Amino acid sequence: MKHNKEEKKVPNLRFPGFEGKWMGKQFGEQTKIYDGTHATPDYTETGVPFYSVEHVTANQFNDTKFIAHEVWEKENNRVKLERDDILMTRIGDIGTPRIIDWDVEASFYVSLALIKSSEHFNSFFVSQYIQTVEFQRELWKRTIHVAFPRKINLGEIGNCNLNLPSLPEQQKIASFLSAVDQKIQQLIRNKELLELYKKGVMQKIFPPVGGQALEIRFRDVNGNDYPDWEEKRLGEVVLEHNSGIYKKKELYGEGNNIIGVSDLYSINAIDGQEFNRVPLTNEEFQKYSLREGDLLYGESSLVREGIAKTLYVTEKGAKTCFAWHTRRFSVQLRIVNPAYLYYHLNSFYERKKVMSVATQTALTGITTTDYLGIKIVLPKKEEQKKLADFLVMIDNKIKYISNQIYQTQKFKKGLLQQMFV
Repeated sequence: MKHNKEEKKVPNLRFPGFEGKWMGKQFGEQTKIYDGTHATPDYTETGVPFYSVEHVTANQFNDTKFIAHEVWEKENNRVKLERDDILMTRIGDIGTPRIIDWDVEASFYVSLALIKSSEHFNSFFVSQYIQTVEFQRELWKRTIHVAFPRKINLGEIGNCNLNLPSLPEQQKIASFLSAVDQKIQQLIRNKELLELYKKGVMQKIFPPVGGQALEIRFRDVNGNDYPDWEEKRLGEVVLEHNSGIYKKKELYGEGNNIIGVSDLYSINAIDGQEFNRVPLTNEEFQKYSLREGDLLYGESSLVREGIAKTLYVTEKGAKTCFAWHTRRFSVQLRIVNPAYLYYHLNSFYERKKVMSVATQTALTGITTTDYLGIKIVLPKKEEQKKLADFLVMIDNKIKYISNQIYQTQKFKKGLLQQMFV
């Protein structure tokens, strides 16, 4: 039997000792809801923090702009941020909540809604409730989608339904889900630290052209140093270089797995992922399918920092095809380890060189001549492999933690569906 919003409901998953149905009331009947200042303030170098959408979506409230104390005092007389209040995005991004669990002295912009703490509910519980599929659907239905950026008015937030159990049950649910959130945040922090470590290691391994490894070197099986690194142009070690196939977007949907230039910026390797699908003839497939050890880069980018990001094709990535504006090349395996070259081409100094020769028009582009003219440094191939294996190990740890984050977030999403009504 379906329930109307006014009716009481029962969740599918419940802690022992709690029973009875949850009571549904409108959000605005349970608390007061405000928006932030409508006028963009004059920012100051120091002063009182000023929160906006990006701080809520990133769950980061330390790096903010500042407003003068007297401006904050005036706004504070209208609406005051306090511990246990909830900030929720309402313009652009809709419905991302963050509970204020610290002693706060700050102001906020109109793009955020402030849901005041209330004697009727546990704020941690409500911040989790806002994330449920049902509540997000209700926000979506009440959002003004024709506005740019899209937005939801305060009155519509207040009209949304809020189903509440007893306060003790709210506290139990909130404590459990807060522990899950802490696990997710710790995993995210671990990933960030590993990524920072990798960045530091890359800068210590790969020197500017003409130098040797800055700090990190390996030794041979006898404990001796490897020979000095050799400088070459990239084109000197490239065996084959060609551009991808052009296919109209209308053809995408079925057929062969194909990677486009826009896919390059969100991944670090071509490792068996699914991209767009497009039908190719056997001849086209043979010509435009990637092989293990190939490298791929984009010859154009919407942003300068993205130009010629180079990817490495693993065994699982073989037979993925590559599209227009991407370029595939293979190298002389006798002297070059492709995985080493992948890391080298994406290192700090190499990226600087790539961006220095890129051309800027509507898009940032790089010619084949300029790309293959980039100077690289090559240690002995045996040392290349050791360096590549070391960096692969770090990447595998990052990938493992990323999967843990995904699985824990998926677990929480399932809990929200079962523990709320």
